[in-house]
Amino acid sequence: MKMPNQSLHPTKKLRFLAGEFYRWISKQWTRMETNVLDLDTPSTWNNRLRQTVYAESTLAALLADLDGQGAMYQELHEPPGNVTDPFIKNLRERCEEALRTDYTHAAAYHACRSADPNEYRRHGILTSSRKRLETQARELFVDIEGLEDALATCDSYFGMYDGSVSLYTTAKFAPTCYLSGSHYLSMVTNELGPEAQAILARENDRGRPVFVKCSIPLSWFDDLKIVKDPSLYLYSTSLIKKLIRMRMEGSKHYQDTPSAFVVFSSIPPQNVDSIVEADAVCIQWQRESQQRVEGDG
Repeated sequence: MKMPNQSLHPTKKLRFLAGEFYRWISKQWTRMETNVLDLDTPSTWNNRLRQTVYAESTLAALLADLDGQGAMYQELHEPPGNVTDPFIKNLRERCEEALRTDYTHAAAYHACRSADPNEYRRHGILTSSRKRLETQARELFVDIEGLEDALATCDSYFGMYDGSVSLYTTAKFAPTCYLSGSHYLSMVTNELGPEAQAILARENDRGRPVFVKCSIPLSWFDDLKIVKDPSLYLYSTSLIKKLIRMRMEGSKHYQDTPSAFVVFSSIPPQNVDSIVEADAVCIQWQRESQQRVEGDG
């Protein structure tokens, strides 16, 4: 728990401690009641999920497929309605059933750049906001000619992302471009030119790249008001590919592709599990990649 400023009035200090204690108790209670699956943490993958892929007949079929054209494996990348191979369709359905039966939450990672990453612990992850982002742009680029025209040109951003939070199912293979700062502000600077780009670069230098790891209730995947895409399908597909990779480490046929999804809801503070330094993730990924190369050699 955070400790209060010693200069605070005793009454305010007591209120501060009471609030911190309530937040701590809420997070501990949430953790006791949840079972979180994290694609980046194999220890969270139970035997039922592993056996979904590792059963002798299933593994034999996957090995034969990867040694051939990899047609079945490629179907894992298809949207649910486009999957025609009965083997892959059954594999995906069994994986989704195991997810719904054995887990309450799925881990997800929000890529960002922040001067104070702990703000996510205090406030959670807020949805993208037109008002907040345009206000930030006007504060940063107030003296640059053509700002209002640039904002109007970039208005299409809000048609896709306003009121949402973008997440990845894994931090290890998430595109690093989302760690460089606000995508919207970068769009605005592309319209305004070098002066604005230099201002944004200085602003981004104040922060550091991190992944905010959070727990998403599996019930959200069935609520079309929160998740509009077939995200449980994407999540279970990522899981199957992770399981295949872990079983066939070193295979030249395997290449990780991260799955991204969008939720139209803020992530409350009690669902923020940790702040993961992006540099540490990249170092781990490079180490694993080198091991695969050496294994293939």
